[in-house]
Amino acid sequence: MFTESETSAGQIGASRRGRRRRMLAIQSAIDAESSPDNAEFTFQPDAHHEPSLESETLHESTVSAPPSFANDGDRIRELLEDVQPRTWVFTGDDLGFEVQQALRGWIEHFSDFIQQKLERKQDIILNSSFADSKIEHLLNDVEWRILRFQPDVVLLMPSSAECAARGDDEEFRDTLQQLTERLHDEGCTVVLNTPPCPANASNSVTKTMKTAASRIRSVADQSGAVLADHFSHWHATVQQDGTNANLHEKSGQQPSARGHRELARRLLKSLNVRSS
Repeated sequence: MFTESETSAGQIGASRRGRRRRMLAIQSAIDAESSPDNAEFTFQPDAHHEPSLESETLHESTVSAPPSFANDGDRIRELLEDVQPRTWVFTGDDLGFEVQQALRGWIEHFSDFIQQKLERKQDIILNSSFADSKIEHLLNDVEWRILRFQPDVVLLMPSSAECAARGDDEEFRDTLQQLTERLHDEGCTVVLNTPPCPANASNSVTKTMKTAASRIRSVADQSGAVLADHFSHWHATVQQDGTNANLHEKSGQQPSARGHRELARRLLKSLNVRSS
């Protein structure tokens, strides 16, 4: 697996901060020209999501301050109503989906909906996820895996394997909290996904994944991030159906084609977007 070096990651971060400072300085100048009374800047739906600056020489800590919103759900509604193109980055676990016979994964379904149904054809949807990606590694590689793309929205899927192995570990929640805070500090809107439960999982695995899902919900509640709770939805569906409800591949470990469509629908519903 490719691992970004500390030096190159630092260069990426420095470059990104430089671009961000220039972008904010330009926005500040535009705001000043458009305000005859030099009134204090307030957010408007069509404005850029970054806070304005009074001068280009302000300290970098001021530049890094996140925008003020009640929660990330409000921010996403603003983004979808705005005509400005946005960048969405999916990261974490890829759920092990292999494209076969023209089947599409949940990220592709999401991309189709955003670009075609919502007619946001200039929005960019990127995918930096891979199988069994761990939250700790994602935090360590945050510049390479996420921030270099300068995303407006980051959609994070912890892996089922990590949740099953570490869901009872308080460190799992703390690391996820740190990652969410780092993304917010960089001005990103965050969507936290609970992973779908595997079919025919043992009682111990199901119990640990329930704990992990509860920890993910807790981080979303405390940070204001959007929550897409796939675990609870899938667990209830499997219990009601009495089988795997055709949401899983035959192995019962990964989502089926139907399962990926259901993941996309649940995500869109969590964003308050009607998928049908």
